Amino acid sequence: MDYQTLPKEERIARASEYALMLVADDLAVEEIVVELSTMFNLAHEEARQAYEKMRQDHAATYKKTINKKNIAALAAGVTSLIFALTYFFMGKEMSGKGIGTAMILLSILFALPALNSVIIIISNWIEKNRKQVAKPHLPRYLGSKGDKFKVYLFVSISFASIFIIWPIYSYVSGEGTIDETRLETSAPKILHKKPWKSYISDNDNRFYVYYFSFLKDPNIYRFDEEYVKYRMATYDIDSLEPGDVLTIRYRRDHEMSPHQQDTGKIFTIFNIAKKGLPYADLAARNMAVNKENKKNIGNFIMIFAVMGGLFLTYRQFRARKYKRIMAERMANTTDLTLR
Repeated sequence: MDYQTLPKEERIARASEYALMLVADDLAVEEIVVELSTMFNLAHEEARQAYEKMRQDHAATYKKTINKKNIAALAAGVTSLIFALTYFFMGKEMSGKGIGTAMILLSILFALPALNSVIIIISNWIEKNRKQVAKPHLPRYLGSKGDKFKVYLFVSISFASIFIIWPIYSYVSGEGTIDETRLETSAPKILHKKPWKSYISDNDNRFYVYYFSFLKDPNIYRFDEEYVKYRMATYDIDSLEPGDVLTIRYRRDHEMSPHQQDTGKIFTIFNIAKKGLPYADLAARNMAVNKENKKNIGNFIMIFAVMGGLFLTYRQFRARKYKRIMAERMANTTDLTLR
């Protein structure tokens, strides 16, 4: 049918009916308006009027369609969020190791679809509950320069800020480092038996610890690999013998939160010293942790730069696809007119 020759009022009425069909498609409001304008030979303001007429005349069907789209977006978002949180906490458990950083970055990739679902739901909710306008909107009121774009921009900036500020805060605050001013040094303790080494598997993270027991002390003390590997002493832990006199360093508040095990209380210690010579170089460990935190800032920025590029590429692809579909529909309309 040649809509071009119909009276303007009828073209607007037909366009409003067609707009209801387009709402179910993955098109922004501005794209719907542009298609109505092209197909029904309407000015932008008139096409916008047809869209507003659809929202008023078919309000129940319109809201039902939007609700279905929101439910689908919510389901996809929740699924992505579950995967994102799973990888995030796995990465936190394995922090300080390369695979831990990879898990964190992977969690961001899964979080992006969840972010997109939030954007879709918010923009749909805003559009569904927007009051009817008394006069047509100016061109580009919505779309790339209007409501929907502002929602995308606001949520994207907020989400990106959180994930970029987090590694920056970790670096500035020295997250994971040891504040030696908060460590206490014990009185000299006599080894009851040789320290024994044990391997611990936590998810996919495997590491070793040394356990120490001392005479006249019922507690066991645990010295983790993340401190042991920064050795600065000339002696080795395996060379320690019963009867050796050591001092240990622990947090002032750490005795209040021991590891509870069947054999009794096990406390984490952060360094040992023999004859006043510390075993671990905590300053070197802090430098390594800060270096890793600083590297994470670059990793997060790189990930968001890549994802930003992919997002812009997707928008460009979507715009070209939309133009192609419009061209095909206009060609079909022209063929029907000629027949």
